[in-house]
Amino acid sequence: MSITIVIDRSNEIARLTFSGSMDEYAEAEFTKIANGLPSKLIFDFSGIVALNSSGVNAWITFYKEIYKSRSIVFENCTPEVIMHINMMPIFRGPAEINSVYANYECLACMHKQRQLFVRGQNLPASSAELLPPVNCQACGQVSEMDQEPADFFAWINS
Repeated sequence: MSITIVIDRSNEIARLTFSGSMDEYAEAEFTKIANGLPSKLIFDFSGIVALNSSGVNAWITFYKEIYKSRSIVFENCTPEVIMHINMMPIFRGPAEINSVYANYECLACMHKQRQLFVRGQNLPASSAELLPPVNCQACGQVSEMDQEPADFFAWINS
């Protein structure tokens, strides 16, 4: 399942919603949309399920071409996207990150779920900030993030 990009334009703002896999086929999709983008962009990564090295390289090439002359916001970053942001700061560049999903697992019933963190609501101000408990949607017990919160939110301090 390669990447799909849906663009919703409104005046000087475009919302680009990405879904599928950012893989070796992504370069062709990025090339199609690179020209004619407005000065303000919102990238919604909620549908990204996987990234590979070819897709990340295509993203970086595309992103370097567009970010210098635009205001960019990332929203609904999946854990897969956050992993690459933490490893490679150029993946994010100067973009503001408004919201991210983190994976949680309940140790009582083994239910897995995603928790949305939104700037100005529950997104921590630093990677060292303690997070509020997240209750399991299945049994109500407290769930745990599937990785160290300080590692997951490392991008906040960069």
